[in-house]
Amino acid sequence: NAPGPDVEPHIVVAIAPGGPEQAARRDDFARDLFATIPNLKDLRINSSEPLRIGGQPGHQIVATAKDTRTGHDVTVVQWVRFGSGAYIHLIGVARTDSWIAAYARFRQVRDGIEPR
Repeated sequence: NAPGPDVEPHIVVAIAPGGPEQAARRDDFARDLFATIPNLKDLRINSSEPLRIGGQPGHQIVATAKDTRTGHDVTVVQWVRFGSGAYIHLIGVARTDSWIAAYARFRQVRDGIEPR
């Protein structure tokens, strides 16, 4: 098998219109988004918390799961950065045994995104 997204750490970044303006609705919004991530089973959320990303309101969820395609233990991070009228959605996935290095790279990607 050639290395691919099911073996190598990977991050997906999307920008979408909308997102809640009210801080009180952001946790539920982030959890609803997280529930749409495919190919995960035995999901366990380790943390779900608000945080600032690039000076804007955001939300982070970190979870462990099994990749349904390979059976590997994976760790998943989701960041949602809320802006005016839109949000940035980032999902990083890596095998749990390579999580620490992958997480540092995922944060570099997250922190390198500048809205125009």
